[in-house]
Amino acid sequence: MKDSSRSSFKTIRFLVEFCCWTILLLIHKTSEAAAEAVPDPTNLGDETNLEEWQRCDYFVAPTKNMGWGVFAGRSFAKDEIVSLPSLYIPVKGKPTTIQNTVLNDYYYYFTTVIQGNREVDSYVDFGPDLIYNHSPEPNVVSASSSLGFAARRDIREGEELFVDYGAEWFEKRNIEMEVLDETTTTLQSDELPLTKHNYCSKIKVGPGTEGFSKLPQKKQYLLQSRVGLDNVDRFFGAPFDAGFEKARAKVPISQGERIEIAVALAIHANKLEESSIGALVIRWNDFTEEHQKVLRALRESGKLNVQTQSEETDWKRVDEGNMQWQDLTILPISGGLINVERVGVGWAGNCRLVIKPEFSQPGSVTVILELIATKDIALGQLLAMGDIWPRVGPSEEEGLLYKALLQTGQLEMPEGFALPNENKVVPSPREISPREIPNEL
Repeated sequence: MKDSSRSSFKTIRFLVEFCCWTILLLIHKTSEAAAEAVPDPTNLGDETNLEEWQRCDYFVAPTKNMGWGVFAGRSFAKDEIVSLPSLYIPVKGKPTTIQNTVLNDYYYYFTTVIQGNREVDSYVDFGPDLIYNHSPEPNVVSASSSLGFAARRDIREGEELFVDYGAEWFEKRNIEMEVLDETTTTLQSDELPLTKHNYCSKIKVGPGTEGFSKLPQKKQYLLQSRVGLDNVDRFFGAPFDAGFEKARAKVPISQGERIEIAVALAIHANKLEESSIGALVIRWNDFTEEHQKVLRALRESGKLNVQTQSEETDWKRVDEGNMQWQDLTILPISGGLINVERVGVGWAGNCRLVIKPEFSQPGSVTVILELIATKDIALGQLLAMGDIWPRVGPSEEEGLLYKALLQTGQLEMPEGFALPNENKVVPSPREISPREIPNEL
């Protein structure tokens, strides 16, 4: 009996010790993994090994008192180009899509006079352009009509970038113009490295050296004059071309790493009919059930308003009120996320979309989206969202979008394809495989 008891005791002791050592080993491994996940502050913001075109010129991040804003990722000299839009959609006049939605607070327009006739051209510019906050003493100004912004004065790294909305913008919306102290908006040197690490986009959009060299000489000259000869490599120095639905990784990205965090707007689907913008939104049925659950929670808690204004509201900005979930669409407006291809749930993508409810406030008209790598992604690799269904909507909306991209030189004309006259709509891009067409700008 004694030998048997002693043997049982030894067995139990061995099992207890084995379990303890196993738990300690797991804790150690978990600690190691956690330590690896925390960025080393000494290496943050170090871009010395990056090419000029890979560096973080600007980034979109939360501000201290004005929601989200755009910050300088490096210093800029006066008149230097700060940014070009990753995608821009021209819209003639003031259609319902802009006039009666939240886009009315975000779009740009400029006026031209041709033979005595005044024409207003509206642009929805994707990238940083729609996120710039206001200052009566801006540090960036429009560089070429609505396409891109340039430094109005020398700008320091970490400064928030501002444009001047104009007094009329505030008067029409019955909003008091606020003047901010620059010292409260500039990121301090000790917080800048981590902020850049968290918010600099890893998405590349636009022609590289090869695509730029193939452009007509007149267009090359136009782009060179727009960005300046010293900045050609910064904008067009990538060893690959990228564009709409062909966005690429501008640096190697590890699985689980943030690719980009972007601001998006909520818009009622019926306001997008017969509009090229309607082909760009993420519609309710394009989201997964998990996405829909988060959006429902935001809407029901009053943290997601679908803004509208019209004669019926005396042009006051109000929420759409009772609406069907099927009518809710989300339009990413900052960064390059709008250009990332959507391959559909269940298909092989290399990144996924996450909705970040912690950034939403009561009465917000925006949703914050995060794009995360689901695999290791090599430099220059095409990005594809594997949890959002492709852009398949009414062919008229897709046709209008494709026509706008062709007319603005953001897509090449397919061989043997002629642009129809103004009274016709270009066929849906899905009918002529646009993903096989190289993008120019």
